[in-house]
Order: sequence, then structure tokens, then C-alpha cells
Amino acid sequence: MARQIIFHDKYFLDFYAPLQDKVKMKIKHSLELIKQVDRAG
Repeated sequence: MARQIIFHDKYFLDFYAPLQDKVKMKIKHSLELIKQVDRAG
């Protein structure tokens, strides 16, 4: 089961918007990994 990532307010978008495309790709990749990794327990 995939995790759901919730962003509060506009903090993430304010941080994410001015980044370079290469950095955005790395962040997207990291978030996808977080969503797919099974939870321990």
C-alpha cells in the first residue's frame, strides 16, 4: 500500500517552485521512494 504525502499550507510549494529542474527531479524521486517503501512494524 502506497503512503500518502500531505503538504501543509504552501510551505513546500514556496520552497519547491524556485528550484532548478534537476533538483526538482531529485526531490520527486525521493518522495516517490518514500511513498513506495513498506513501513516497518
